[in-house]
Amino acid sequence: MTREVTFEDQALSQTAAFLHDDPDGVRSIFEAVDRLPNDPAPAQSFSFGTAGLRRLHLGRYRILYPGHRRRDPSRPHRTPPSQLRHLPRRS
Repeated sequence: MTREVTFEDQALSQTAAFLHDDPDGVRSIFEAVDRLPNDPAPAQSFSFGTAGLRRLHLGRYRILYPGHRRRDPSRPHRTPPSQLRHLPRRS
């Protein structure tokens, strides 16, 4: 699955406002956002509200973005019992 990151004009304008005072912080914002397609729920982020948003903490900055549920890879996928009857039987 390929994911794409797009910036709203307002977000770019707000980020650019910090460029002169905190270029390293702005760089960390763009680096973190570049990693989101591969890791949409990094450890520094958490669910934000009920609209499926996530909030990513980066030092003094916060990034709000549409999130995706992250499945715990250590837990096996389980089929709900209501769907088991629809699965074909193994021979």
